[in-house]
Amino acid sequence: MHIFFILISLFCPYFLLGIPSVERSSESNLMSITYKLQPADADWLVVGAGPAGIAAIGILLDVGVQPERITWVDPEFNVGRMGIYYHNVPANNKFKDFMIFLNSCQTFQACAPSFEKIQQQDPEDHPFLGQMIEVLTVLTTHLRSKVKSVQASMIGLHFDHGLWHVGTNACTTISAQHVILATGSHPKNLEYEQQKIISLDEALDRYKLAQLITPDDVVGVVGGAHSAILILKFLSELPVKHIYNFYRSPITYSVDRGEWILSALACFERTIGLYGIAAQWAHDVLEHNPPANISRIKILVQASV
Repeated sequence: MHIFFILISLFCPYFLLGIPSVERSSESNLMSITYKLQPADADWLVVGAGPAGIAAIGILLDVGVQPERITWVDPEFNVGRMGIYYHNVPANNKFKDFMIFLNSCQTFQACAPSFEKIQQQDPEDHPFLGQMIEVLTVLTTHLRSKVKSVQASMIGLHFDHGLWHVGTNACTTISAQHVILATGSHPKNLEYEQQKIISLDEALDRYKLAQLITPDDVVGVVGGAHSAILILKFLSELPVKHIYNFYRSPITYSVDRGEWILSALACFERTIGLYGIAAQWAHDVLEHNPPANISRIKILVQASV
């Protein structure tokens, strides 16, 4: 891979620079490079309207980018996957952490009245994400009134003629000088025809999870980080025959240092340490007094050379 990139940089400089044309001078018989750049639709294009996308728009406005030169693309503008699926999920941050986020952008202060419910809570408590989503929805509406928003999904991205070009499922292409991909992550899915699969989005909602299992079910949970531990907690509080948890790394915990959080990393696996409700349950219950119907099985992964 490294050799490939070196060869490109040595022998294809026009490709790397995105230069659309090379003109030959008739007098000197030498190459003269001419840039023919198309005007961009936007200076900045932000893809995704979850918390990261909201923060990106707020910061761009704070640093003085003209609102009309910012384009925001998202299929729903509903606070991303968090706004669609995770209302009933306990946050791994405290109310005070969310207030730091809200106060970090001057642009957000136009929506300050919507922060009151958060400010009235105990700053050391852990909220449900639905409480955060309510405020982020207000911020989204406010920011959309300032910048150009396009309700569509990104289906393609390429760099050409000095600009980024974003294709959407609305059969439009938007060009921009800069692109911020705030698209988050998507859970992996297992596909076994003979087995019932519960998606991560369903499992993280304790009320939906309760409707999907029966006392005779044997449930397997793959993973050992924050989401998996939360799901183990929810399952342990429901009538279920047995729970098998397959994990690779030992449980690690983040440490709140007041101004910052030390997130312990498991050796080689880079597992982010637990925090909040998941950390408390893992420490008090799973590691010291585990339910009889939970079996944890360590998976041995052979390192590749």
